[in-house]
Amino acid sequence: MKKGFKPKHLTKKEWQDNRSRACKGSGVGKALDQWQASCPNQINDLDKAGIAKAYKTTEAMAKALNVAEGKCNKTIQKETIAGINAYKAKVEEYQGMLKTALKMVTKREALIASILKGFGNVKKDKDVLKIFLHFASQPTVDIVPVIESKLLFEKKKYAVAVQKYGPGNDYNIDYKDNKLLLNTFVNKVREDQKRIIAAIKAAAAGFTQMLGDFRHYHSLVAYPQFVKLLETRFPIPEFSL
Repeated sequence: MKKGFKPKHLTKKEWQDNRSRACKGSGVGKALDQWQASCPNQINDLDKAGIAKAYKTTEAMAKALNVAEGKCNKTIQKETIAGINAYKAKVEEYQGMLKTALKMVTKREALIASILKGFGNVKKDKDVLKIFLHFASQPTVDIVPVIESKLLFEKKKYAVAVQKYGPGNDYNIDYKDNKLLLNTFVNKVREDQKRIIAAIKAAAAGFTQMLGDFRHYHSLVAYPQFVKLLETRFPIPEFSL
């Protein structure tokens, strides 16, 4: 290898074009072919299985490089040994990035698992809740009134929810309950206290039931904004040469 050689592509061709003849049969070329197949620069594209496969590939690469170094004469092939060490440095760098990636993927999976348990966990995370509201505003979903009403009811801000969504029954509660709540909080008509309390409880139960559809959360974790949140909150760096 020429003095100052640094690998730029991590390919078999690059290795064979630059290695000393003494390194022939070390297995580095074969290991580099596997590297090209299993070790992408975009580590973010790998799942846990992909990370494990990539790490195993880096171990095979490190082993082959040790074999290549052992074939070299320390006096005659100084530049080649230096070049091999440059390869080793890249392998070690990539291994470190894979370890980081595994931690980040594990955290991403934990957040996804939490979200899939339902709205109770969604509302605990302000960033996820914001994305869920955006997702819920899509015409094919259209449950923002339900979400906002549930949150308002939990804070006992019944009047705010009813004034906003009651006139058109946008929160989709029972007609009779909505009429009673409208009379109470919008029309200022005196109603029986027990009936008001019962209507509030029924409406709250309805919100919970509507948000209990777990298809919402399976769609949410695949929603582009949520995927971007995962990548931003739990970043996986890109490998470069």
